[in-house]
Amino acid sequence: MARYYFDLDDEDGVTRDDTGIELPDREVVPIEVARILSDVSRDELPKKPNGSMTVYVRDENGFVIYTGSLRSESGWL
Repeated sequence: MARYYFDLDDEDGVTRDDTGIELPDREVVPIEVARILSDVSRDELPKKPNGSMTVYVRDENGFVIYTGSLRSESGWL
């Protein structure tokens, strides 16, 4: 298993993952990115309805190997 690090870049800046998680293979990385974006957006969108967030995934060597983003825009009509 390899260790992957998931850094979050949002309106508040970059939150660097210094712990990482071990995953069985690269195919699980997009699933984990979707989970992170979903969890963070559920908590943050009610407070900040307009914005974007990006997850950068680093491998054990520190290279960014995958990225996923979510952008939201909402407001009362």
